[in-house]
Amino acid sequence: MTGTEEELKGIAKAYGVYIKLPSDEERAKDKEYIVDHSIFTFLVNPEGKLADYYSHDMTPNAVAKSMARKIIQWKKAQGQA
Repeated sequence: MTGTEEELKGIAKAYGVYIKLPSDEERAKDKEYIVDHSIFTFLVNPEGKLADYYSHDMTPNAVAKSMARKIIQWKKAQGQA
């Protein structure tokens, strides 16, 4: 994801994500820097709303099953299933 610093901070706050940017001085000194942040994968529905999130320690199978359930639930709510 990219954007202005304020946009990124707003998104992080909205999703409850921890983010720590290097200081302005550190960023000015080194154009390539590391941003410390939470590690989650977010599932956003077609309306742009958060449907679920997954931590890095979940298995691919568990994530896939959860996503499939969420897609079915969303389609039923939309009258598509």
